[in-house]
Amino acid sequence: MQGNYSIDGHSMKILTRAVTLLIAGIIASPATTASIIDFKVLDIDFTDTIDASLKATWSQPEITMITTDGLGWDGESASSRDGWIRTAPMALGLSWRPPTAISIRVFIQPEPEEFTLNDDQTWTPYQGDVYVRWSADAANWSTW
Repeated sequence: MQGNYSIDGHSMKILTRAVTLLIAGIIASPATTASIIDFKVLDIDFTDTIDASLKATWSQPEITMITTDGLGWDGESASSRDGWIRTAPMALGLSWRPPTAISIRVFIQPEPEEFTLNDDQTWTPYQGDVYVRWSADAANWSTW
């Protein structure tokens, strides 16, 4: 997830400015057709160091850092870096009725942009994958 930006003559690779998770939990009783729909939204602003560090961790924080332009690193304009972002755990459902189905949508902004490599070939980075784990106690997580 990157865009190409120049900051004070230095090339800064931007991975992402914001991540939004929209989680819809459907809570239904097997004995009835009634359901409770609950929505949770987690917006992570990677232009705000405090907001981002409270809501997520990311790979290589000594290299990929938060700036006013987003999560990125100093590097050549024709460079790419693998990495990951892990959100803080989110509670879903009600204390008296756990969810029976969950739908998750993830939006990463800006979307990956095509850029030109040093050998004049163009490349568009892969958007990435999303993995979801669950735990009733935030200690004993599901397997991948």
